[in-house]
Amino acid sequence: MANLFIIRDLSEKKKITIRKVAEQIGITEGALQNMMKKGSTNTSTLEKIARILEVPVGYFFDEDYNNEKYHINSDNITKIHKPTKYMDKILETQEITLFDIKAAANLKTLFIDKNQNILGTIRLPNIPKCDGAMYVTGDSMDPIIKSGDIICYKEISDFNNIIYGDMYLVAIDQDGDEYLTIKYITHSEKGKGWIRLESYNPRHSPQDFEMRCITALALVKISIRMNTM
Repeated sequence: MANLFIIRDLSEKKKITIRKVAEQIGITEGALQNMMKKGSTNTSTLEKIARILEVPVGYFFDEDYNNEKYHINSDNITKIHKPTKYMDKILETQEITLFDIKAAANLKTLFIDKNQNILGTIRLPNIPKCDGAMYVTGDSMDPIIKSGDIICYKEISDFNNIIYGDMYLVAIDQDGDEYLTIKYITHSEKGKGWIRLESYNPRHSPQDFEMRCITALALVKISIRMNTM
């Protein structure tokens, strides 16, 4: 849960009223006060608040919050580099290896041997920890992710940690052949031991698979699109 009580502390140090913060994110002061009491809001709103108060989003999830970790004054806020305890830690700078999945035997071997099938690296600021990146093929998630886009992912080693409703890179064994796709994972009506893979593209119908058929799994964290050459 986010620590939204520190919004008041930060706004005072930045000499911005709670009403002003609420106006800038498009809600009433009362709604913001209620949000602060509950300690929860959607990601979009939290990102807006973070931009207004000039702090990383992860700042609101820091269990060890204190002013010694952040130099705070009325003019600027600069994060001091010190390990923190986020639910999803944001890294200020990160180099992500871009892999060639077409050259790899399968997704599982790509996860195991990270010294092969490397196309290059991607350097991105202020993002969650990612284990790798690859080009997308297929249109199952079109238009939010198109063929030719790059996805950055976090490997999932324990399939019991699946967050249902989120988007995953999934490798499934089908009679000895690997079926590799990007889908939403939801609960299957077939019950325990099954998952349902759902596309964003309505032309693709949902499919149910047994969990034992999953050979590799990764949570899709980021997508990158090149609009011009």
